[in-house]
Order: sequence, then C-alpha cells, then structure tokens
Amino acid sequence: MPILHAGALLLLGLLPVFAFLLALILLDSYTLVRLRLVAQVLAAGGAAAVVSLVANNLLEVGAGIDGVMLTRYIAPVIEELLKGSVIVILITRHRVGFLVDAAIFGFAVGAGFAAVENIHYFASLRDLSLPLWLVRGFGTAVMHGSVTAIMAILSKQMEEIRGGAHAWAFLPGMAVATVLHSTFNHFF
Repeated sequence: MPILHAGALLLLGLLPVFAFLLALILLDSYTLVRLRLVAQVLAAGGAAAVVSLVANNLLEVGAGIDGVMLTRYIAPVIEELLKGSVIVILITRHRVGFLVDAAIFGFAVGAGFAAVENIHYFASLRDLSLPLWLVRGFGTAVMHGSVTAIMAILSKQMEEIRGGAHAWAFLPGMAVATVLHSTFNHFF
C-alpha cells in the first residue's frame, strides 16, 4: 500500500471529528470558549485515551477478560468515566458558562480521545481498508465526541437546575453517554 494512501486513510479517520469540532466552534455566537482551553481539553481527551488503552489492555491481556465483553460493556464505562472526568473538572471549576460551551468542550474531549485512539489503531492494526477507516472516522470518532458532548450538556443542565455541581448532577449524563457508547459497540 503506498504511503500516500495510508496517510489518506489516517486522515479519513481524523478529519471528520475535527471538522465537526471546528463547525461547533464557528457556530458559537457567544464566542466565550477560548481556543487555548479547547486545545487543552483536546489534549486531556488524548490523555484519557492513553489511560483507557492501557487499562483496557490490562483487563483483556492481564485479567483475561473476553474481548467482546470488554468492548461492549467494560470499555465504554472506563472510557466515558475518563472522558467525563474532564467535563466534571471544567464544570466544577466554572469553566463552562452555557450549554453550547458544554457541547464544544464535550466534543473536544471526545475528539482528542478519538484522535489518539485512531492513531493507535492505525499503527497497531495495520489495516488499510477503506471501510474500516470510514467507520473509524465518521462513526467511532464522531461517536466519542458526540456522547461526551451529550454528557457535558446534561451535566451542565443538571448543575443549572439543581444549583451546583454536586456529584449526582453528573450521573445522568455519564449513564446516557455510557449506554450510547455500549450500544454503538454492539454493532461492530
């Protein structure tokens, strides 16, 4: 497979999620979200992916957990807790002012996570099939951003309704993100 083709496939796995994030940022009429913080949140999402990849590998290889069980039920919990922890920190530190901010930051966490995960899979799988990278780019990567954005929006809404960022305010969003992620993983 030519290097150009391999590079194009990797871009296919990365560009959709970053294009959508850029669209969210450009559509933000309040423009309160600073690009520097978005970049930090992207990096935090990438760090969450690294921790998740290590944890999932330890569970599968070290603890002998079945790959299907891990992918469908355990990994979504681990991954959403890690991505969600970034949102919890942002909300509790009052860095999220509006629901649109929550959507942007949530999607940014998921985009950073998806980018690192896709780069890892690209390097380790060595599968250069177009269908795989279409699914990774338009499916998995966008799913990671979307479910974390949903978690962030629901958590911000709960914080506003209940008058504070109490631990229970994050549970509904975390539950919804985890169930959606698990459901997505049942299809592949």
